[in-house]
Amino acid sequence: MVHEAQRRGDFSDKLDTNAIVSAMFALFDGFRLQKAIDPSQDTQAYTAVVEALLTGSLWTGDPI
Repeated sequence: MVHEAQRRGDFSDKLDTNAIVSAMFALFDGFRLQKAIDPSQDTQAYTAVVEALLTGSLWTGDPI
């Protein structure tokens, strides 16, 4: 799926495919751990933040 997204231009082809997959699993596993510790974690809010991270809309400030 990541290779296909890179081929379409949806994901940067300058990034290592395995690193993209690892980062996505880290986000997923981290949230699963948070839900196990605190089941009241808001899945929709978390998903919105991850989507913002992936689409580049999270950061609105000046580049550091």
